[in-house]
Amino acid sequence: MVWFRFRFGRNVPEYVREEMRGYLFHKQLGWPALGYDLVEVLNTSRKCDVVIRLQPSATMDELYGDISKLRGMSVTDSGARPMRIDLHETNWFTPPSVFRHKPELALTRTQQYHCYVVQHEMGHALGYGHSKPVSGQACPVMYQQTKGTGGAICVANPWPAVRAE
Repeated sequence: MVWFRFRFGRNVPEYVREEMRGYLFHKQLGWPALGYDLVEVLNTSRKCDVVIRLQPSATMDELYGDISKLRGMSVTDSGARPMRIDLHETNWFTPPSVFRHKPELALTRTQQYHCYVVQHEMGHALGYGHSKPVSGQACPVMYQQTKGTGGAICVANPWPAVRAE
């Protein structure tokens, strides 16, 4: 098991934290199924590997707006210490229309997007890069599903342990 410590930024509401915890700690389908022991650091004075923040659009533009490919996206800043996962608040509350969910999963479209984006960005913090889709198969969680899923691309998939690469 690889031990990895994270904490939430002060701007993440408790109900959002609870939802994220459910996805991040999922033992069968989340990163723990692939050998990662994710540990939440509750004391802000203790060291952690990554801080997860929920950022308004204006803040995301200030932080990453000069990089055109990052506009409108959630971002993992692996150069910061501790690393930062900045989740785009607009996408969090209204997932992009190009994200076509998989109705058979026991999660709503919004829940599938939330699960996907937090797992995808945690994957970057763990050192994973982007994956390529395979038409008709489950999208790897490290494929940029925010830019589109469904049809000829790949089938939406929020879980790292499904089609892990």
